[in-house]
Amino acid sequence: MVAEEERKIVGLCWCTLMDRGIDRQGEIAEFYIEEEHRDRGIGKELLETAKRFFTRGRAEVVFVWARHGNEAAKKLYRNAGFKEVTQLVRAYIPK
Repeated sequence: MVAEEERKIVGLCWCTLMDRGIDRQGEIAEFYIEEEHRDRGIGKELLETAKRFFTRGRAEVVFVWARHGNEAAKKLYRNAGFKEVTQLVRAYIPK
């Protein structure tokens, strides 16, 4: 999903939906609003569109990720109804 202003993309919300056989999981894989377009409701609008997509797709759980310290993103997701969960995440970084 994208948000456009004057034929220019100013926001992006890339969603995935996967049927794992035991459940249907959604993920907001990428989410970005151009800096000069933030705090104008674009992020909220994109998240509402994403939530409708996941509802229509019968997702049982939807994940979104934010880096430590990205308080603006965490607030946006929280206001959209996402709950913080405890989860152990490990990353492999190839050299």
